[in-house]
Amino acid sequence: MKKRTLLQASVIFVFACTTLKLAEPTEADVEKGKSTFPNLTLEDLKEGKKLYESNCNLCHKLYNPKTFTETDWKKIVPPMVKKVSKKTQQTLTEKEEQQILHYLLVARQK
Repeated sequence: MKKRTLLQASVIFVFACTTLKLAEPTEADVEKGKSTFPNLTLEDLKEGKKLYESNCNLCHKLYNPKTFTETDWKKIVPPMVKKVSKKTQQTLTEKEEQQILHYLLVARQK
């Protein structure tokens, strides 16, 4: 019985510690995103992903972009950017905030 409980606890621990693997943005993503964000570039999407991965996990786990709706992300990202700026004492620029948001909104369409 102890071995079974230990095994279950180990499996739960492994799954709880698994980090979300986010897909790399592609040119196809840029084309999808351009209908909403006409000046979108692949570099912007890649930077948005990088910023999301390096900043948003400072306080909580990374969420799959599909977890929230477009409206939700538009409400979530601005206050989170302010929080991470306070935590790191490095202000994320408005452009960086937009890159994160654009990445999340385009990635949720995959």
